[in-house]
Amino acid sequence: MTVYSSGSPDLTLAAAPGMATLLSMARSLQSIVEQCAATQGVTLPDRRVIYMAPMPADCPQVAMLIGGWQLEPPIDGMFTCARGRWAAQLGVVITRKSPAVPDAAGDLPKPSQLESAAQMASDDAEVLLAVIGAVDEIADVLVQTPAAEGGLQSVTLSFRAPADGAL
Repeated sequence: MTVYSSGSPDLTLAAAPGMATLLSMARSLQSIVEQCAATQGVTLPDRRVIYMAPMPADCPQVAMLIGGWQLEPPIDGMFTCARGRWAAQLGVVITRKSPAVPDAAGDLPKPSQLESAAQMASDDAEVLLAVIGAVDEIADVLVQTPAAEGGLQSVTLSFRAPADGAL
């Protein structure tokens, strides 16, 4: 959308030349995740996917999630003098088989199994923190390490990054 008025600043919200797409940003993010994991000596699951958010964590994999576009700064019914820009909502989910599962007899996981799961989550969270450090401009960052469900555990990163060069 372009707003025309004499003497007003350019308020064009159209894509700028060379602006990234959600898919190109997800592909760049995947490369960054792989580089950060390699640098930290963390082996990622072999399955790598790019998909829309949210995505069920149903197998060991690394998923780059695209959640859509958001205008920055937010417009509350009025334009300001600043030119708006588009920011992508992105995410990374690293899902693994958890060592913290009951045995075949239904006995609870041993404390050592619980700690192994915590170590795995901690290592994956450190990879995601390195990813955050590798992105030039980032907002609304959240890294989560929820408990395992159904024998799988996931560590997640969600954030927003502008389409004009953050990745």
